[in-house]
Amino acid sequence: MRSSWPLSTVSRSSVQVGAVFLLLAVGGWAVGHAMAPRRQVQLPRTRDGRSVSLSTDTLFDWPLTDIATGRPAAPPCTKDYTLFIVLSASDCSSCLLETPQWNSLATLSRERLDVRGIIINSSLEEARDYTLGFGAKFPSFLGQDTSGSLWRSLDGLTPIKILVDKNRRPIIAETGGSPLNTLVRRVSAVISGQHGQ
Repeated sequence: MRSSWPLSTVSRSSVQVGAVFLLLAVGGWAVGHAMAPRRQVQLPRTRDGRSVSLSTDTLFDWPLTDIATGRPAAPPCTKDYTLFIVLSASDCSSCLLETPQWNSLATLSRERLDVRGIIINSSLEEARDYTLGFGAKFPSFLGQDTSGSLWRSLDGLTPIKILVDKNRRPIIAETGGSPLNTLVRRVSAVISGQHGQ
């Protein structure tokens, strides 16, 4: 004697099992997508109305030249947070005012914070003049951009300050001049854990 399940029961249970697998698959994708690090920074519009999106991977992987030696440099970022300061030594009026603020951040929490200057749209000599003349006490590098496209996209936005965590996720992004000590307060709050992430 052959036993068989009624067709309606098989169909219903197959649909239910399929629906459960589909929900688990979609739910797993959604959780994975939500947990994946967000590495794009949307910078404010430029003077000509363009909106600029910058990947934090670009900041970490940017070909750099050590200003002191003139040699290629690839300093590792090993701390909990890295503050990138992207500036143009030849055209950044607020950089002179903000350099003491950046210097104080460089000494704020050496165990947890790495402050790194990337000077763009400048020659090696201009970059050296900036670090000596403005008294920058944080490591600064000349950002290489052979095509010029990255420099052009950031034109009019410097100084750009981007704080990222060790997963390269942006936490703070500012462009242009900042009111005195605003950045220090914001970065301090992140490092001390008082900033809602």
